[in-house]
Amino acid sequence: MKLIFTFLFSALSLAISAQTAEVDSLVRLGIDLYDADKYDSAFIIYNQALALEPNSPLVNYEIGLNYKAQDKDSMALIFAEKVLSLGQEYQLEATVLKGSSLDDLGRRAESIEWFKAALKTFGDQPVLYFNLGMDYYRDNKLENARFCAEKALSLNFGHRSSHFLLGLVLSDQGYRSQSVMALSYFLLLEPSTSRSVSAFNVLSEEMKGNVTVDSANNNKIQILVSESHQEDEFSSTDLMISLLNAQRYEAENVGRSELDMLFDNLGKVYRTWGEQKKKKSTGMYWEGYVSILSKIANSPHLDTYLHYIAQASVPASKEWLENNPDKLNAMAEWFKK
Repeated sequence: MKLIFTFLFSALSLAISAQTAEVDSLVRLGIDLYDADKYDSAFIIYNQALALEPNSPLVNYEIGLNYKAQDKDSMALIFAEKVLSLGQEYQLEATVLKGSSLDDLGRRAESIEWFKAALKTFGDQPVLYFNLGMDYYRDNKLENARFCAEKALSLNFGHRSSHFLLGLVLSDQGYRSQSVMALSYFLLLEPSTSRSVSAFNVLSEEMKGNVTVDSANNNKIQILVSESHQEDEFSSTDLMISLLNAQRYEAENVGRSELDMLFDNLGKVYRTWGEQKKKKSTGMYWEGYVSILSKIANSPHLDTYLHYIAQASVPASKEWLENNPDKLNAMAEWFKK
């Protein structure tokens, strides 16, 4: 009898192991389809996996994520709550999915409270600060949004989404130089997505400065200086950006493309920040952004970097990168040093 029981237990274990392997295989296929934006096909595969393991946290999470990608937030919320109710793996991921679904369902106040509670549960997680910050940003609570983005980056400076959020917030607050820093760094990390297009557009607008041309007064150039941030440590480069942009109206620059002027001015601003940086210049903006951007500006790879961050928005830059793979590889190797 003991031998029979042992045989049955072994057979059951093998069957469970085989089923788990099949589920894992299906999930991997579903993720590939999801990454290719083939959401309907991914649903078919995920539902096959769900039939095998109805209480799999991973399968339920991936289905919820698939619904979220299609803006079916009510369904995404249901599957996020299913994962949370299981109390096993993917709790943080499901927490984020639930919070973002609440926000997109118009339940922002609930979403904010959900993420605040999650920070008490999971501790300081960059992804939670980012999502809370996005809620605040959409609610036009810019100071709160900035705090969350900067907090996320203090925990993980490589958190791409928080650079994106911070750049948008700083732009809305009128902190031109800092917005350019955050967006320049974000585009280095994420150069080829829809968010990259948004980031490059905002970056380009910030680099125009506060310059206006009075056509009724012989095209007189006017530079507006913000009084609200005059004590800011980067106010001098805010003014510099406006002065650089004003130069495009000079005779020597007539005929130059906006992109050429933008690239030229970005290099000058990056280098100026590097020259301004002193040992006493501490904090994320100096030690994080200025350190890397000034090094890029003073390296042989500035042109490559500028085309790299513009590739999602400027077809000519994408083509330039395709035609210069050796320069792109050289920049990649430089970053590894």
